[in-house]
Amino acid sequence: MTGTTKVRRVAGYVRQSKDERGDALSITRQEERIREVCRSRGWELVAVYADLARSAGNGKSRPELDRMLSRLGDVDGIVFAKLDRLARSLSHMLKIVERCEDAGVEVIATDDEIDTTKASGRAFLQMRGVFAEFELGTTSERYKAMRDRKRERGEWVGRTPYGWKVGAAGRLVAEPQQQARLRKAARAYIGGGTLAEAAAILGTSSATPTRRILLSSRVQDALGDLGDELAEALRSRKMDRVPSSNRSLLGGVARCAVCDGPLRRSSTRAGSSSGRWYRYRCAGPGHPGISAPRLEEYVSAEVLRAVDPRQVERRMRERQKSPKAAEIAAIEARLVELADWAADGTFTKAQFVRQRDRLAAKAAELREAEPDDAPDLPLEVARRLEEFWPAMTTLERRDVIRAVVRRVVISASDRPSGWRLPEDRVEIEWRT
Repeated sequence: MTGTTKVRRVAGYVRQSKDERGDALSITRQEERIREVCRSRGWELVAVYADLARSAGNGKSRPELDRMLSRLGDVDGIVFAKLDRLARSLSHMLKIVERCEDAGVEVIATDDEIDTTKASGRAFLQMRGVFAEFELGTTSERYKAMRDRKRERGEWVGRTPYGWKVGAAGRLVAEPQQQARLRKAARAYIGGGTLAEAAAILGTSSATPTRRILLSSRVQDALGDLGDELAEALRSRKMDRVPSSNRSLLGGVARCAVCDGPLRRSSTRAGSSSGRWYRYRCAGPGHPGISAPRLEEYVSAEVLRAVDPRQVERRMRERQKSPKAAEIAAIEARLVELADWAADGTFTKAQFVRQRDRLAAKAAELREAEPDDAPDLPLEVARRLEEFWPAMTTLERRDVIRAVVRRVVISASDRPSGWRLPEDRVEIEWRT
């Protein structure tokens, strides 16, 4: 800058980080100093822009600073208390100064020797910016060193992962309730459920963080054999693209009357002014397709009409009373306990793997010897199936349908539009 600009109107800028305390850094104190300088020099303070709880480092957004810089044409100078209130990055500071210079606006700090109306002030501005950047860099180095020391002591550093909590001595220990939700979500996803259904079980915001949690090697190791199955399911169903046969109510059950191939749920916007139309269709040319909502509503109503809740409850109670079922439940409980012990360091990984593999093999042998197609539902839900049906997830409804229905065969329509009542085109083959 040439220093020839006659300063008459100025804008003030103040900033305070959320972790800064004390009168020396307060917004009030900064504004007082700005007003004192303006009075002593006869300048008109036209506006004061304040960023509260905003850091100058790490590229954080400061909306009031941006707003002030967008209005440089209205003032002859900008005034702030200290350089570190304006910027701590040398490159950022130089960009601000260059922007002010292009607009013919002076830069003045009340508590530093910075005044671009003077040659000495411009020189000091450059030097002060270097020290400000150095200060920020050393703070970052101190923080990194602290984290390294914690890691050397075995303490956890960073965000606590889902399924764990920070216990004594700063170490991670399993959080029982979240671990139980992880197991339930993993089983749901492995069984064909969507990431959205897993998110609802975990209580996470959406499918993306849920996938990140389930992909974690820490989570998969803690789940044992279930973790291996989960990893395989995640690999085979990339980028949340769940096959329609897995995410639909009748996937794997609805079949084509022409070729006996599976009908898959798909969507289209064709002919629709808003939203999508969903349907089940066979890939074969000229083979049948049918409205998905109409078919699902019809089959659900038929299942609820045909299923005797008392019979479902009886089958579930029989399974629970079975000696083999009780042994399987005991093994599953033992596997959960082993996973918790491995997570908190009670077992070494080698010890955990040996016992896990032995118990998992025994459970698989028992399941193979006593297969059971009864749906896995709470007894209260089994008793009041029709009442609970609207609130059940797609996965839970599908389990009930597959327990009692072998196939749902869809025939072709003799009308060009493909529209006919479901009962005219649908044949349900029940399990005995």
